[in-house]
Amino acid sequence: MTSAAPAMQCTMELFGMARLAAGRVAVTLAVPRGATLADALAALALACPTLLGKAIAENGAALLPGHVLNLDGRSFVDDLSQPVRPGERILLLSDQAGG
Repeated sequence: MTSAAPAMQCTMELFGMARLAAGRVAVTLAVPRGATLADALAALALACPTLLGKAIAENGAALLPGHVLNLDGRSFVDDLSQPVRPGERILLLSDQAGG
């Protein structure tokens, strides 16, 4: 990823503990074209530092256990090297289900 790449937007929607910790439902992120999910996660950590240690690893590079990403409400992903598409909705969820 280079800093000269034009920016694109994606939206990270927060659920469960991530929403409570951030105090927000969603965050619009500007990331360079060609950015990966890891890049989007790092951008989210900068935008919402309260997520560090609660949903995102302290280094901002990985999800903590118990959290997963979903793309556009269609598919769960665990490969953070996957590219982000312009306008994509990335859902950050707790993998714990309640009853």
